[in-house]
Amino acid sequence: MKTNLVASLTYVICLVAATAQETICEMKDHTFSCPTGQVLYITNVLWGRLPPAPSTLCNPFNTSVVGANCKGGPTALQYVQKLCEGQPTCLVQNDWQQLGPDPCTGVPKYLQVSYMCAVPTTTTLTTQPMNSTTTTATTPTTTASTTPTTTVMMTTKVQTTTTPTTPQPTTPAPTPQVTQPNLPPVQTTAKHCSINVDTKHRTWNETQPGAIAVEDCPIGYSGLVSRQCSEEGNWLNPFYNCISKIVAELIATVEGIKQSPSAEKIGESLEQLVNVTKPANGSSYIGELNAITDMLETLASISNVNEVTDKQANSFFAATSNLIDTDNTDSWQSDGSNLGNNGSLDGNKASTGSFGAMKVVNVVNKYTEVLLSSLENKHESSKTIQSDNLVVHVEKVNVTAADLKFPEEPLEISSSIILPKSSLNGSKSISAVVYKSLTGLVSSKLKNYSDTTINSEVVTVTVDNWEKNADFVVDITLEYAQDLRSAPICSFWNETIFAWDTIGCRVLSSNHSSATCRCTHLTNFAILMSPVIQSNVNTKELDIISIVGCSISLAGLMLTAICHVCLWKYISKRRAAVLLNLSVALIISYVMFIGGIDKTENKILCKALASLLHYIYLVVFSLMLVEGIDLAVSVLNVFKNRLKLKRMLTAAWVAPAVIVGITLGVTKTQGYGNEQSCWLTIKGGVIWAFVGPALLVILVNCVTIVIAIRTTLGLYAIARKSTVERSKSAIRCLLVLLPLMGTTWVLGVFYLDESMVWVQYAFAVCNSLQGLVIFLFRCAFDKKIWKAYYTKQQRLSTASRNVLKSRSTSVTSVTSVMTENSEVNMTAQDTYEDNGQFNNQQQQTKT
Repeated sequence: MKTNLVASLTYVICLVAATAQETICEMKDHTFSCPTGQVLYITNVLWGRLPPAPSTLCNPFNTSVVGANCKGGPTALQYVQKLCEGQPTCLVQNDWQQLGPDPCTGVPKYLQVSYMCAVPTTTTLTTQPMNSTTTTATTPTTTASTTPTTTVMMTTKVQTTTTPTTPQPTTPAPTPQVTQPNLPPVQTTAKHCSINVDTKHRTWNETQPGAIAVEDCPIGYSGLVSRQCSEEGNWLNPFYNCISKIVAELIATVEGIKQSPSAEKIGESLEQLVNVTKPANGSSYIGELNAITDMLETLASISNVNEVTDKQANSFFAATSNLIDTDNTDSWQSDGSNLGNNGSLDGNKASTGSFGAMKVVNVVNKYTEVLLSSLENKHESSKTIQSDNLVVHVEKVNVTAADLKFPEEPLEISSSIILPKSSLNGSKSISAVVYKSLTGLVSSKLKNYSDTTINSEVVTVTVDNWEKNADFVVDITLEYAQDLRSAPICSFWNETIFAWDTIGCRVLSSNHSSATCRCTHLTNFAILMSPVIQSNVNTKELDIISIVGCSISLAGLMLTAICHVCLWKYISKRRAAVLLNLSVALIISYVMFIGGIDKTENKILCKALASLLHYIYLVVFSLMLVEGIDLAVSVLNVFKNRLKLKRMLTAAWVAPAVIVGITLGVTKTQGYGNEQSCWLTIKGGVIWAFVGPALLVILVNCVTIVIAIRTTLGLYAIARKSTVERSKSAIRCLLVLLPLMGTTWVLGVFYLDESMVWVQYAFAVCNSLQGLVIFLFRCAFDKKIWKAYYTKQQRLSTASRNVLKSRSTSVTSVTSVMTENSEVNMTAQDTYEDNGQFNNQQQQTKT
């Protein structure tokens, strides 16, 4: 069956045309258009900033641009040509993600497009399944102009279609024929969008790339559903520009209220909007969401000239809360497709930050101003309104009060705001709105970052006359919605570029669960983070393992130190001195690890703790090296006179201080402490100031172990043992020396790879139980320690017996002396008594 391939070949011949130029600021857009019958041709594109551009050009924040001279690559030209070349109209957005690598980071740039309009000339080509091809051309048309002219080279555009096999007649033309070899190749292998079912359970048939499929809305809704197939053959989000009958009636009602507004009518309309938007009714179509948002904006404008009641305010914020419910996430995301505003079939319309749920945020801000104005006319000093998805607070400034804090009482939010008293000078009122979750509902595009996500509540703060306060700052504490394990970025919504930005905001402090941002201006704030791949590690389990294990190790190290101090006279003083130094260093490291590793709130304190941890861990490894060297010397008997231990121990405590000092000086404390922990960071290579010396010690001690085992097994006494006994001796020797190797930190090197989950658990266990291992093999299971203990016991027992014997001898001597004295006393007494009787007798005889 024969087929004809019909191709439409477009020759664009611009003989004379006028050149124009447009400048587009960052994240702004511009629609280029030509008069009827003419199309666009791009002659030049500049993305960057070149002198002598005024400093105020595309510089909303008055950033210094002195000496700025940068220009992007050819990607910008290709981007604009793809959108506009040969089109009667097109929309171009200054989006850094589309324009290629940033030529000058931090400098406000502009997109300058030079173009012209000209009348195209078309040539129709009919190709039959033969060896020859004929082309029918028409005479080019020229548009005269009195403006400066520019000659443009000819470009060619080819479009192919397949027609039925019936031959199509050709009409002879007075133009010359063009042969097939001069034609560009015909592309016929474009990928189509395959059959797909969207989240609303609508089936989309196979569609050609670049085409937009359009269908009717579901029964009961008016409007159209459209979905575009991208040039790459991928479906974009469907756009349900559908409105129910109830919403259509509300639109008419609100339009009527504009003509004759009243508090009663406004209240009734708001109650109806609350009922229509309830999540229980199911997710709304994007057409309805946009329409309801527009109605709320209209009612906010009307309420500005009418007194706002509490019931109206509660209804208004309840309706807006329903709009940003997570059930509507898919619908809001469809508003960010490549379709035009309100779902128009304008394929050139790029999505901007004005679309999506950020419209709702702008409407809430508008009504908050109305609520604040009504508060000034009442006796209330503050008002707080809570809804499911947002909390609104307005307050009059108390000039005599100290710093202003919100919330003062617990609310169903995790964010908090502090406005120093100095920031409230000249202000009379403030307002704050906290959106509990806008992730997925608004754009998360952050200037100069490729991939970020909103990872906190979104907070809006408004203070009147804050611009006049040169010392204005606001501190906002935001908790992380997810544990993304990446650095927090304090950001604000920049309405100028329709994206998040960081100018004027910085991280004041942060920890593993929250961050405090300090900003010098007001708008909508949030924490943005890079959505890094999260590991499957349960951080709470690791914390428990580390705390329990370190506590056990602390007890083991203390017992080891006490044991060696008590047995100091009966053990080798060299080994004991090294082990006591190692135990003290490990005890200090464990205490600092448990008490300070996560104290990231204060950056100065965190850097100090990281520096001390760096030092003490290097001391631990230095002492391991000292013990390894001392062991090698003793086993090999290299020196007749052993190396002086005091010098080696002194070097073990001093050398790490030198390493840490040099590292701090070179890095200027950068890399010491981060948002997750007070330790060395991987970024910038600071971690190698610890890993390098540690690996060197591990290597030296590994060699020491091999030498020690070979030497020990080669001794004559062990050589006479059986193979089994020799193996046991080798294993025992290895177990005793394993703590010297720092085996734990071999795992610590692999710990840097978060995908190796088992390594993280193994590292936590080994690191926390290192002190226990030292106690077991250097104290509890050490025969020399037990021998020293028994020796001490024997000496104490012998000494005790000697004391008892000495005491017994003394008692016997004393007893005999006392007996002799007693006998003498008795003899004397008898003599005295006899003498007494004799004297009495003599007295009686005389008388």
